[in-house]
Amino acid sequence: MPSEPTRQLVAIVFTDIVGYTRMMGTNEAEALSILGISRELHHSLAREHCGRVIKEMGDGQILQFNSASEALKFGIDLQQSTHNTALENRLRIGIHVGDVTHDNEDVFGDGVNISSRVQSLCNPGGIYLTEDIQHLVRANKSFDLKKLGFANLKNVDQPILIYAVQGHGLPEASRFRSFSTPKILSWAAVLLLILTAIVVNQLDLLKDDQIESITVVPFMSIVEGEMVNDHWSYNMTQSLMSSLGKISSIRSVYTNVNKPIIAQAGILEVGQDLGVDAILTGTISREGPMVTINTMLVSVKNEEIVWSETYSREVRNILKLQAELVESIIQAIEVAITPDELSSITNTEEVDAIGFEYLLKGQYHLYRINPEHYDSALYYFNLATTYDELKAEAYAGIALVWVHKGQWGGEAPLVAAQKAVKAYKTALLYDSMEEQALLAKAHVYTSYAWDWDSAKMAFEHTIKYNPNHVEPHLFYADLLVSLHENEKAFGHIDKAYALAPKNPFVSCLKGWVLFANHKFDLAEEALLNSLKVGYRISLSHRCLWGIYHIREDYVNAGQQAEDFYASQNLQPIADEFVNVTDKQTYIAALQRASLKLEDLKKTTYVSSMRNARLYAFAGDKEQAINWLEKAYEEHYTSFFSLNVDPHWETLHDEPGFKDLVARVNLTLPRK
Repeated sequence: MPSEPTRQLVAIVFTDIVGYTRMMGTNEAEALSILGISRELHHSLAREHCGRVIKEMGDGQILQFNSASEALKFGIDLQQSTHNTALENRLRIGIHVGDVTHDNEDVFGDGVNISSRVQSLCNPGGIYLTEDIQHLVRANKSFDLKKLGFANLKNVDQPILIYAVQGHGLPEASRFRSFSTPKILSWAAVLLLILTAIVVNQLDLLKDDQIESITVVPFMSIVEGEMVNDHWSYNMTQSLMSSLGKISSIRSVYTNVNKPIIAQAGILEVGQDLGVDAILTGTISREGPMVTINTMLVSVKNEEIVWSETYSREVRNILKLQAELVESIIQAIEVAITPDELSSITNTEEVDAIGFEYLLKGQYHLYRINPEHYDSALYYFNLATTYDELKAEAYAGIALVWVHKGQWGGEAPLVAAQKAVKAYKTALLYDSMEEQALLAKAHVYTSYAWDWDSAKMAFEHTIKYNPNHVEPHLFYADLLVSLHENEKAFGHIDKAYALAPKNPFVSCLKGWVLFANHKFDLAEEALLNSLKVGYRISLSHRCLWGIYHIREDYVNAGQQAEDFYASQNLQPIADEFVNVTDKQTYIAALQRASLKLEDLKKTTYVSSMRNARLYAFAGDKEQAINWLEKAYEEHYTSFFSLNVDPHWETLHDEPGFKDLVARVNLTLPRK
C-alpha cells in the first residue's frame, strides 16, 4: 500500500542549469556531460551537508535539508565546485524554508514553489534566498548576505524579500529596482508611474510567463508503492484533457507519453516536442473510500512549478474534485473563461464508488482499441448501468464498444449497428449532450446507416460541443474524403494533428487521407510514424500494403499484408505471407490466403471486404466484385470509402463496381 503523505518544515534548495535546453539543441553530448557533472556534485555534496536530493526535474534538482545553515553551505560549496568546470556560472540556486508534503517519491508545497520562483530570479552562478532563511542564519557571521529587495512571485500572495549570498567567489548580485516617488510629484504623475509599471509588468508577463497551451501527461496511479498506468490514471488524464479542451482561450494538446514525466522523460523535452507552454502531471492513490491526487503544473520554458496542489476526497466526490482541479488551473494561469465554458466543466454530482470503478474500467478497456478488450469493456459498462448517476456515460460506452466491434472487432456490422443505436439513444435519454453518445451517433450514421447528410450534422454537432476533442475531427475527415471534400478533410486532420501531434491514431488517419488523395510518399511517412510507438494499427498496415502493392514492391507489400492480418487476430491468414520474396510468391500468397479466408468464414465472421481485396490484388476482377457484393449485403462499415480507396482503382471501369458505388450514393473521383 502507498505510504501516508507526510508533512514537515524543511529548507528546500531548488537548482537548474541555465541554457540547458539550448545546449541540448546544439550540442547534445556536451549537454549530457554537463548534466552528469551536475548530478554527481548534487548527490555527493548533499550527503556532506546532511541533505538529500528528493527529485530530479530534467536538468533541475530539488533538495531537502533539516538545517538552513547546511542548505546555505551546500549552495556555496556547490557553486565553488563548479569553478573551472563546464558548469561554471551555469547553475542558479534558490533557497526557502517552508512546509512540504512528501507522498511516496513526490514532494509538494509552498516550500518547493517559492524556492523554484526564487531560483528563477537568480543570476547564473549565484545563490538567492528568502527572508525566512535569512532570519534563521543571520547569527552566522560566515554568511555575507545582501538584501536585494522585494519580489512579487507568481501565485504568492505577498511580496517576498530576497537576499543574495556574497563573496565566496560568487558573482555580484544587483539590487531589485523599486519605485520611489518624490514628494513634489503630482498625484497624476504618481498615477502615471503606477499605470506604467502595471503595463510594463503585464507586457513582461505576456512575453515570458503567460501560459496559452498545455498538455496533460498521463497521471500515474500509485499501487503498492509502484507507479502504474491503470484505469484511474487513464480516466484522470482524459477527463482533464476533455475539460481543458472546452476552454477556448487555451490550447490543450494531447500526448501519447505513458510514463511519469518528471522522473523519466524531462519536462523540456516533451513540452518542446509538443510545442506547449506548460505540462500538467501528477499521481493518484486510493485507500478505502478515499482518493488522493497530487498534481503540479510545470512551465516548459524554465521548468518552474507554476502551481501545485494536493487533493484528498472520498471517491463519491471525484467528479467535483476533477472540476475543482481544472478551476484551480484556470485561476493559476489566469486565462479567460466564459460563463458557458465554466458551466460545462462544473460538476457537483456524487457517484457511487463501486459503480464509478466499473465505469473507469470500461473506458480503460474500450480505448485499448483491441478486439481482445471489447468484451471486458462491455462487462464493466453493463455493471455501471445499474447506477442511476452513471447511466448516460455507461450506455455511451456500450454504444462505442459496439461501434468498434463492428469496425475492428470481428462482429457482423448489422448486429453491431443495432446494438450501438439502442445504446446511444438510451444514453441521450439520460443526458442529451453526453459527448461519447453524440460521437457514437455520428459513427452509426457514417459506418452503418450510410446517411451522409445526417452523419455530417452529427459530427459537426459533436465538434461544436467540444472543438478540442480529437476523435470527431479524425473520423469526420474520413467521411469528408469519401464525399470529395478534401480541403475540409485536411482542415480537420490538421486540427487533430495540432491537438495531438504525437498520437499514433492521428498519424494513421492523416496517412489514410493522404493515401486516398494519391500522396503516397507523404502517406507512407505518416503511416510509418503511426506504428513507431508499438501499436499494431490495422488501418496503417492496410494502407501501407496498398502503397507497396501499387509501387510493385512485393516484399514490403507481403510484410504489410502479414502485419495487417496479424493485427486482426487472423494469424493463419497472416502466415501465408511469411515467405514473400517476389511477385510470383506474392501472388501465390494472395491466392492461398483467399482460399483459407473462405474456409474461415464458414465458422467465424470475417468481412467479405477482406476476400475482395485479396482477389483484386491478385488481378481477379470478377471474384473481387462478387465479394464486394457480399460486403455490401453485410453492410460492412468501411464500405463508405469504396469510391476513394486506391485499393479498388483497377475496378473503377467495371459496371458492377460502378453500380455498387452508386447504390451507396457516392461518386468516383474525376479522372
